[in-house]
Parts: sequence; structure tokens; C-alpha cells
Amino acid sequence: MADICLGEHGSRKPVVVGIGGELDSIINYKLVKICHKHPTKSLKPRRHIPQSSERTLDAPDLVDDFYLNLLDWGSSNVLAIALGNTVYMWDASDSSTSKLVTVDDENGPVTSVNWAPDGRHIAIGLNNSEVLLWDSTANRQLRTLRGCHRSRVGSMA
Repeated sequence: MADICLGEHGSRKPVVVGIGGELDSIINYKLVKICHKHPTKSLKPRRHIPQSSERTLDAPDLVDDFYLNLLDWGSSNVLAIALGNTVYMWDASDSSTSKLVTVDDENGPVTSVNWAPDGRHIAIGLNNSEVLLWDSTANRQLRTLRGCHRSRVGSMA
């Protein structure tokens, strides 16, 4: 058995909506009804997509490099962003911005940021291959990690 519906926008061309069994030929099936919409098809609510931005991130010193991870959203609803040699934090709950750290020119720029799952600690990867671990609530550096590699830290997990 098949349900036949009129095509979109009032066209008279029939469209097969649902067919039970194997389809050898549409003639082999009993046409139940002709309708404009399939009766069992539920309409999804239309999603509203805003045409203007709610907020705009002004990031003038964002390093233009596809392979760097310069933004990370933490579990405490804080966005960390690396702009040049500086890491800023933007708190989405009150829209406040604060500077976490600025690294020296010989160590920078900052090449990646990554929040820990607790939303309090953040790792900052540098161009000189070091990783800085920071406590964002106490606003203090916990340690510096140095590896055996000499390349920038482009991403962390």
C-alpha cells in the first residue's frame, strides 16, 4: 500500500511518500488517498536563525594561523583567547574581561590555550615549546612544562 501526495507548491505530479513491501511497479499498489501533506509526518518547529550577531569578538592581535588553537571555552562559562603574547578571559555570565598573562617576546606568541575540565586551570602553549599551567581563579602560574621537542605547541588536550 502506498500514500500519494501532491507535489510541493501545488503541482499535480504525484509523489510517493510511503510504500510497504517491495516496489515492483507503482501500479501494483493500491492508492489510498491523495493529500497535500502526509498525515503521519510531523512538522518540525522552525528554528529561528538571527540575522545579526548577539556579540562580536574584537580580536585585533589574533595570530592568523589555521593550525593554532587560540580560543577555548571552559566549563565555568569563561572564554580564553590568545591575542599575540597575551591571554585574556571573557566571562559570559557577566561579560567581564580580564587579562591573565602576557609572555615575553622571546617566548611568545601564545600558540594554544586549553581549559582543564574543572574550569579553573588552563594550559597555555607557547611558540618556544613550553606549556604554562595557570590557576585562573587565583590568577597565578602553577608551573612551566618543558618537553624534549623544540616546536611550538599548536594544540593541547
